[in-house]
Amino acid sequence: MTFDATGVRVMLSGPTDTLDEIEAMRHAIAAWNRAHTVSQRFFFTAEHFQNAVPVYTRSMDGQAVINQQITNHADIVIAVFKHRLGSSTARNEYSGTVEEADLREAEASVHLFFWEGDALPTSVVDKPEQWQRLKQFRATVESEERGLYTTYRTSEELAGKVDDILWKFVNERPQPPRPAHTESARSISLDVRPIGTIWKLSLLDRWIQACVTEAIEDEEQFEEKRNATNSQSTVPGLSAILASTDIYLRKPLSPSDIDDWVASVRKQYSDFDREIAAAAAPSISFEVESGARLEGLQIELVISGALAVERSSKKWGDIWTPLHEPISVTRIDLSPYITRTQAQVRGADTWAENHDGDVVVTIEAGEVRRPTARTPSFELDDALMVPWDSSAESLEYRWTASAANTDQEWSGEGHIQLTADLEVFKRWAHGSED
Repeated sequence: MTFDATGVRVMLSGPTDTLDEIEAMRHAIAAWNRAHTVSQRFFFTAEHFQNAVPVYTRSMDGQAVINQQITNHADIVIAVFKHRLGSSTARNEYSGTVEEADLREAEASVHLFFWEGDALPTSVVDKPEQWQRLKQFRATVESEERGLYTTYRTSEELAGKVDDILWKFVNERPQPPRPAHTESARSISLDVRPIGTIWKLSLLDRWIQACVTEAIEDEEQFEEKRNATNSQSTVPGLSAILASTDIYLRKPLSPSDIDDWVASVRKQYSDFDREIAAAAAPSISFEVESGARLEGLQIELVISGALAVERSSKKWGDIWTPLHEPISVTRIDLSPYITRTQAQVRGADTWAENHDGDVVVTIEAGEVRRPTARTPSFELDDALMVPWDSSAESLEYRWTASAANTDQEWSGEGHIQLTADLEVFKRWAHGSED
């Protein structure tokens, strides 16, 4: 469905060595339009001298043609300088880029960017004339008090600053009026509901204790088997060594070694909890049901007290810290392997910061039709969890929504239950693909 928006022309200007920067700025403008045009009612169009239509005329030079077609109509001019200043024109002693900025500074929003990287390329060092001219122009901008310029080091940093320029333009101007919509004449119902539960592995303590007990029992059996083997033969043959390699390549762990390992495991409970959720927690989705056709539907969800963890494909063997690793006869270093250092788990130090916070998710639902059938659900990318020892049984969620084809706004709230599907966990823990 159509909507009204204010079009804003953005001229991207720069010498020929800034084509990568020009492309990065184009992407930044396109990303802003995709995310905000419907809600903000502004649309930015990126224009560059490459967009000019070639015209043969004896009355104008090439820069004059660019000015006539693009520069004179620009609402924003972003001029970027990297290693070159450019070539002078019939009207400007510095370059065409400087001419474009000077031409619009009284009527448009003009921004100058200068590169400030770590090292000059060899081509610039070998032929420094353009670099010296650029440095002189930058000094002139500073000495003649032509406002403020900005520096950048990478195209990514430049793109972020372009996003700031667009927001500055929008915030300094009144919002375009929203048109009257046929759907606004009546109230439209909208409901957002969760499908699934948030992961809470209450049995984590019992699971870890069982793994610890099994590891200690295996170690005791290993010591008994080693002692029995040693009592049978003081000089075993090659076949006996190969049959019982592990027995001859390491010594039994001492009680203090085992106690240290158990203490290390206990310190990793929250790490285990997060890693298991990232690998085993089922996806949670939200379904949307509307009483009318909606365009450009955007929903913001806030889930209080949840922790979002990036999904992984790890198995329990990748997460667990074993009492000792099996020793292979092909290993060059045959020194006994006693215990593994505490696992370093991604993001473990952010646990306290996020534990009592909110998870905020924006869903770009697009078009939602009236309920001949429910719309497809929207699945969250990350796994949501709460700590295994939390006393909570459910978490509160809140949502707000808006659409492009109506002035109406919606909000709602509810609760999501906390649980871990034991069958799902069991299959994952035992490495089953079913």
